[in-house]
Amino acid sequence: MASAAVVGGGFAGLSLALALARSGLKVYLIEEHAEVGYPPHCTGVVSSKVVEMLGRPASSSIAYELREIKVAFNGSIIAYIRPKNPFYRLDRVLLEKLMLEEAEKEGVEVLLGTRAESVSEGGKVSGGGFRGYFDLVVIADGWTRKLTGRLGLGGYRSRLTGVNVIADRLPEGPRPGEVVVEAWSPFSRGFFSWVIGGPDHYLAGTASAKPQDPALYVKSLRSLGVEVKAIYGGQVVLGPPEGPLRRGRVVVAGDAAGLTKPLTGGGLYPMSKAARLAEDILSAGKVAEPYLAVEKALRTVGLELKSHLAAARAIQKSDRIFRAASEVLGGASVTFKIDFDDHSLASIARGLLGNAPSLTRTIIKSPLKTLKLIAHIIIDALF
Repeated sequence: MASAAVVGGGFAGLSLALALARSGLKVYLIEEHAEVGYPPHCTGVVSSKVVEMLGRPASSSIAYELREIKVAFNGSIIAYIRPKNPFYRLDRVLLEKLMLEEAEKEGVEVLLGTRAESVSEGGKVSGGGFRGYFDLVVIADGWTRKLTGRLGLGGYRSRLTGVNVIADRLPEGPRPGEVVVEAWSPFSRGFFSWVIGGPDHYLAGTASAKPQDPALYVKSLRSLGVEVKAIYGGQVVLGPPEGPLRRGRVVVAGDAAGLTKPLTGGGLYPMSKAARLAEDILSAGKVAEPYLAVEKALRTVGLELKSHLAAARAIQKSDRIFRAASEVLGGASVTFKIDFDDHSLASIARGLLGNAPSLTRTIIKSPLKTLKLIAHIIIDALF
């Protein structure tokens, strides 16, 4: 029986540990913390596709369903986005605990409180009193890349600092099931802020290229009289992958590999899909070595993420696209449907064209401003 060590018990490591065990490998999951799921740092918003791929751990950790995303700029709503499939907010801590339970049922040997200090390209893992040689080593060591950096593995496009705030009350907060995204707010340079309406609370947050912005954001909420119930956050990694995904028997996954959405930094969809692909490839038995099978799965998802890069560049480079769009709309807004997990320019264009009457009226009303907007999108996406 082939053996695998998965270093890192976050979402990326758990998802691949499950996939490898289901494919017949003897899997060891090595996690430095005494429990999984902590510290939480992301919003946990996913599509129904992710829930379907993850199965029971995801369906059992759904906190509530979401319906609509409102995009705001300079205080005005400029777009209503209605994803084609349902989307949800998951309890991320519960999700990872349930994934760990599932992994143990699949025969994964879990080593909590064990820090892997050294990994070789030949498959040797040691640290914390543990040592072993494996046919495959997966390193999912997060944005810090402490191990993968030494091996020259992985890498990502950029990194932001983010924060989430849970509050019972917010001034003019969205209704339950609604998400309001504010592009280029004063606290989200190069990214966006968000407020999610839950059944009995709000989840507000921001991420920015300026590390001080999240703290200023929390301070601004408190100045408005918002009673903060909880704060959590961390680093937001923006993909796609920027470096090699494999050296020898070792592959890199998750944030360390840049396997996150370029537009939002979301990592649950890319790693859910990569794990499913890896399981399918291994089960088919058409790839000789397990590390080649996992690399193939990760590379496939990485190429998909690269197709999202143009839209991410255009939106994150500056606020001029949003200013141009506001001029075109003239105080109005546009409504369209998109695939929650496909952020390519082609997908966004299809969504807009799906609302052809509204789009046609807008173009006829402001043809020169529309051309200016299109020119900004092309230039910022390509250069």
